[in-house]
Amino acid sequence: MSISKTIKPAHIKQALKQIEKDGVPTQYESKDYVLMVDDKLYPPKYVIALAQSIADGTAIDTNAFNSNEANSYLKNKGYTVRRKETFTLTVTKATITSTDTAFTMDNITLGDNYEPIAVCFKDSTGVETKRNHAKGEK
Repeated sequence: MSISKTIKPAHIKQALKQIEKDGVPTQYESKDYVLMVDDKLYPPKYVIALAQSIADGTAIDTNAFNSNEANSYLKNKGYTVRRKETFTLTVTKATITSTDTAFTMDNITLGDNYEPIAVCFKDSTGVETKRNHAKGEK
């Protein structure tokens, strides 16, 4: 299948508003790509599936198309879709630093847009202790 031609720009905006209100169900989180709108990140396939559901009144179905189709569709509509990036956030007793130059103590809420892929603690001798994190934890 493919993306429905019934989706209009208003449906995409409505989908984004619904995601802002309700969040993204865990099974629809994106693994590789993000849609960037007003400094917020969204899973492209879920945005399209939700917009299609709003437009057609059908159930949300992210299996009707692949991520490349969703990404291309959104890019062709003027949206920015990019590959997810990996950053390192280091918190010590004295400082908080990040390899993401946009993340600062003055803009700490930027961290809400990221999902941990690994968490570990190092003691003063350098011994590392890994910590499991819950899926979807931010």
